[in-house]
Amino acid sequence: MKTTIYRSSSMRKLLFVYWLIIHVSSVFAKDSAGDKPLKEKPTQSKVINENPDIVIKSGNTHAACLPKNCVPVIITKSKSALESAEVFSNFLADNTMNISVTNNPAQNIFEYGLRFVVTRKGRMVKVGSRLPKAGIYRISVWDVATRTIIVQQYVYQIINNVQAWADIPALALTANKEYFISIISDNWNEAYPKAGSIITYPITKGSLKVLAFGTTIQPTITSAAKFPDSEDNTHSIPGFVDFGFWPD
Repeated sequence: MKTTIYRSSSMRKLLFVYWLIIHVSSVFAKDSAGDKPLKEKPTQSKVINENPDIVIKSGNTHAACLPKNCVPVIITKSKSALESAEVFSNFLADNTMNISVTNNPAQNIFEYGLRFVVTRKGRMVKVGSRLPKAGIYRISVWDVATRTIIVQQYVYQIINNVQAWADIPALALTANKEYFISIISDNWNEAYPKAGSIITYPITKGSLKVLAFGTTIQPTITSAAKFPDSEDNTHSIPGFVDFGFWPD
């Protein structure tokens, strides 16, 4: 009887030790697996299908302002934005102009911009602004012959005096046909020539030929677009309004 009890007791102890070893090994294996990188691909963020109204650019990404609530959503920069020439920006970057911010204490509002041709056919793929004050700015592209708007887009410039861009549906431009690109605002920079005091038109830069600077006064910042038909400014180029051109 004593021998039987002793054997039973010993058996229970061995079984308990065996169970403990198995349990500890299982816990350790789980912890070790948790420290290893996952082999599965990370879940991608949900794609937003709404068409953006306003686009802002910074580096290799841009943010779209969705309709109604204008909430920035980061999306990939388009191929057009990566490969198109930033036309007027290239002209300013060649160091032939001095740039300064113009004070506007009267808070006058103007629609102004550039009359131009392209010397080879291609597509306008984006429009942009570089103004002293951050804001949402309306840009219009005109057919000069008919003085009608062929493209209109808002640019959300989020940083003072830093270039912002908005993609547009590719707009075919005919070589040597006159167009006008305008922006409406109550603030602007001015570019003055370093050599001499008079700007001589046309100004040719790559495939762009600027024929004149034009302006017209507007009653309010939300007024309907008006063709800038006054072209008497040869001392400076206020702005800046810009576009990206993709030659065919």
